[in-house]
Amino acid sequence: MTGGRLFTPGEPTASPNAFLPPHRRDGYTARHEIVLRPGDQVTLPPNTPHWFQGGPHGAVIWSLSTQAIDNQDVFTDPSVRRQTIVG
Repeated sequence: MTGGRLFTPGEPTASPNAFLPPHRRDGYTARHEIVLRPGDQVTLPPNTPHWFQGGPHGAVIWSLSTQAIDNQDVFTDPSVRRQTIVG
């Protein structure tokens, strides 16, 4: 990831430098902020809730994982839908 923030379980960051849309705050359960700089690498155990937010100039993220099947991913955000809705 080139510049940005990773949020994981743990002690919530008192004043995170991130934007959480008010209507989705309940879905963001990982509140421990880790500031990432270009070249930083993080390894998360399987099934660790997490989310990213890019910096002011965006972010480039490479994700390597063991087998990942989209319909088996777990989301804590209730607005995530597993089906395409048109219209």
